[in-house]
Amino acid sequence: MALAPGCRVLPEALHYFLPRAQQEGTRLVVKLKARASLGHLEQKLRDQVLAPEVDPDTLTLATEMAAQCVREQRRHEEFYTRDVITALQLLRNNTTRALKFAREALALARHLGDPDLVASALGSLELVQLIREEGEVAAAGFHMAVNKDPQRAEEVSKELGEKRPKGYSDLLRGLLGGGFSFLQLRGQLMVLDFAAWKLRQDADALRLAREAEEEAAPHATDLEKGLAQLLLGKLQLRSPESLRFFQRAAQHFAAAQANLGEAAAHSAAAAALLLLERPEAGKAQQQAEKAAALCEKLQETRGQAVALQTLANCKMVQGVNDPEDAYRAMRLFAQCGDKQGEGMCRKLLLNLGQSEQQIKSSLDSSKDVAKFEGLDAGKAEEQRQREEHLRTIFEEQVVWEYSWVPSETQDPKHFGEKHSGAVRKIFAASELKDRKLLQQLSRCRARRTKSQPPSFANLINGRLLTASSMQSAMEAASCLAVVYDTTRLSHLTPLEVVDVAIRLVQALQVIDEPRVALDIVNASTQQIGYTQGVRTPFHSTLWGFIRTAGMENPENEIRMLDIDAGRWKEDVAFVCRYLLGAQKVRPFEAIIRNGGLQVARLVSARMRLRPPLKLDG
Repeated sequence: MALAPGCRVLPEALHYFLPRAQQEGTRLVVKLKARASLGHLEQKLRDQVLAPEVDPDTLTLATEMAAQCVREQRRHEEFYTRDVITALQLLRNNTTRALKFAREALALARHLGDPDLVASALGSLELVQLIREEGEVAAAGFHMAVNKDPQRAEEVSKELGEKRPKGYSDLLRGLLGGGFSFLQLRGQLMVLDFAAWKLRQDADALRLAREAEEEAAPHATDLEKGLAQLLLGKLQLRSPESLRFFQRAAQHFAAAQANLGEAAAHSAAAAALLLLERPEAGKAQQQAEKAAALCEKLQETRGQAVALQTLANCKMVQGVNDPEDAYRAMRLFAQCGDKQGEGMCRKLLLNLGQSEQQIKSSLDSSKDVAKFEGLDAGKAEEQRQREEHLRTIFEEQVVWEYSWVPSETQDPKHFGEKHSGAVRKIFAASELKDRKLLQQLSRCRARRTKSQPPSFANLINGRLLTASSMQSAMEAASCLAVVYDTTRLSHLTPLEVVDVAIRLVQALQVIDEPRVALDIVNASTQQIGYTQGVRTPFHSTLWGFIRTAGMENPENEIRMLDIDAGRWKEDVAFVCRYLLGAQKVRPFEAIIRNGGLQVARLVSARMRLRPPLKLDG
């Protein structure tokens, strides 16, 4: 079965196989491309190129044939031979040499002036560029190359325009009529998967496939009938009718003793059962388990990964939160190099409640990273004890980290402390917007004697009040605590904000009775999973400042509180209640998230440790 020159089937098939890291699929596309040229050459070369394993001497034979064609001036055969050499170089993973021969074949085709040869050469060049990961060149390569020859551009475009639509009809007829019988079953299933993926839900393709299947049915073998039923089912995967086709396909494959095809039929049936309007997850699970068992028996890694992924989906639909099958599928996809399958499993695991850290840890744990080298007899016992101790550490996870954990918020000794006075007074040091309050604060001046110069408040907004002015305000107000609110100061630089904090500490240091506490409030500087506001770490330097200030001034209570910028209105009552609580027992560092208080505590490390690559003494 030869595809029409210039048809889009093979480049699109390559686009399908490359992201899935299916090396066999890529080799299959190359052989299908070479088959059209092989039809014009000797049978010996044809058999060697299309064999499951290409003999290294095949390239030598093709090179000698090309040299002979050059000597005897057989230009058309020379073109076909160079086209085959391009394919052989691709099969040897020598894309540089393949690109050279593809360009030579294109130049020869233009010289001969045959539109079909030009189309075939351009198709080979496009495949080479795709395999070389020159996607942008390959996408426009056909038109770029044709337009270099303006005399034949219109003629070639017209010819190819007539032939391109025939590509998928030829592909379907080849699949259903035994046109790919020269391939092994794995190769035929790959072509079938690509055709079903490309033409799914296409009414014309389904009609054409039915006609081709009816024509081939009288003379078809069980294997060919199984492939036909599998293709018809995959073309209408979301239809309940597809289940009947998959059942027949499994029966035909079983009769032909084609276990790989039977596994593909069971896996497709499981997917179809999940895609029904009312999914039948129980039956789908049975089909997926059969497919996984057959693939494991055949050591078909990718097929087993697909079946396990489907099995995990079945369990999720039934409400069973068991990520083990998804993890196994992800490891198998990673083993195959299938990034697309690996990404689908990652999404499935996230839907099952697994975190990115758990997924990464599980993948890392499947790799052998510990290597123990032998030592002399005298040091063997010492090394054995050291290794045993290290293994114990790794198993018990004796590593600690600081983490935010929930804290009690209803304990009366933490909140709701009674105050002996009639009113609690709070002195706020921030960018206030109440003009009357600002005017009152601005009148609080430092005491001065006749021998000292007058002291001023600098600016009415309170940002540049001197330490002595702040001290006078605190004493005049008889306040027990100062709240420095930085949640609305993101437009100021960290140095400006820290400067005010320094002067606040300087002011409260000299007040003996009553001792004044300092609460600094940030917004979303600490990032945890359920923070609603956008993280704004502009004033996170204050966390280090309060730790230093607290150590240098143990007689004063200096604390930091971080609130969620996205829940200011919801949490304002709780924040006020917290700030009005007992000074002596409140934590020095705390955050408020989701209406609850969290404090920093030393906890066992949640990240799974990796053993070293080498344990040396």
